[in-house]
Amino acid sequence: MRRARPVVGLLLLLAFTLSGCRLGVRTEVTVERDGSGAIAVAVALDEALLEALDDLAVDPTAELTAAVASAPDWQLARTATDAGGLTLTLRRDADDPAELTDALRELTDGLTDTDPALAVDLDLEVDDEGAAQLDGTVQLRTPIGPGLLTDEVTEADLAELAARTVDAALVVTLPGPVTDHDADEVDGSTLTWRVAPGDPRPVTAASAAPEGLTPEQVAALVGGALVLVGLAAVTVVVVRRRSR
Repeated sequence: MRRARPVVGLLLLLAFTLSGCRLGVRTEVTVERDGSGAIAVAVALDEALLEALDDLAVDPTAELTAAVASAPDWQLARTATDAGGLTLTLRRDADDPAELTDALRELTDGLTDTDPALAVDLDLEVDDEGAAQLDGTVQLRTPIGPGLLTDEVTEADLAELAARTVDAALVVTLPGPVTDHDADEVDGSTLTWRVAPGDPRPVTAASAAPEGLTPEQVAALVGGALVLVGLAAVTVVVVRRRSR
């Protein structure tokens, strides 16, 4: 993902600095009861930002497609909106909590503190029953490099501009009922943190073990039922033969 990170940073930078443009950045994390999961990073560009990119001869789809081609674990989806905008979504699956959190860090690995980014740094634990504990930080970083900060434009000015032009959020779906959190919104087992530009925001959430049977238990029950059905069929055949 060496090229995808700069592309997303460029989109953030343009949204910060171009008047009238809006950008949505949303990182979604889904955690299953066995610790596996999936990540989706959705970047929503409004019509004004798309026009600005076209004027600059920048095709974010082409750049992200090239990045994904060198990172087979990630897939890219492109969705046009009714309002003339475009949503680009990077997705990948993970087999365990460590792979899930490492993939999140990979998105900003190599960037400096002055590069614009939605930086997600999480630690995740899922026990054998599917109970989960999530801790970490999320940060919307504004660009503060040379050429942006002047005597007239301060870091606070850029943060204020970012707050008006960028909608950023972290969304996490845990395996079971939420028992503790510091999120802004909770819908069932899905938590949403709204991220304003500035210092890293703490992220904490916990969920109990999910109710119901695990997929392995369901498979065992189905297998057992099939065995019983098979035995019943054999028994019927044997009884009929004996009766004859």
